[in-house]
Amino acid sequence: MERNTCQQLDQVLLQQVEELCSGENVHLHANLAAAYRSSIEQYRLTGDEEFQAIATDAYVELRILLTKLRQQRAAFIRWE
Repeated sequence: MERNTCQQLDQVLLQQVEELCSGENVHLHANLAAAYRSSIEQYRLTGDEEFQAIATDAYVELRILLTKLRQQRAAFIRWE
């Protein structure tokens, strides 16, 4: 992935996180997004596939967490 694509993806994911949660959860998800961004950058610089694997895992985990947050929010809205 190119650097601009990574930055845009990070912005979209972090914006979604901020919309769906607050407090400490935001920091946890932001840290996960930072790990993703950092790993992509290291992979781009070094070509080490270990960094690519870390970035992929962080991205997948962040998407899973966002899905869970969306489900919780939807359940809460229906409950109200």
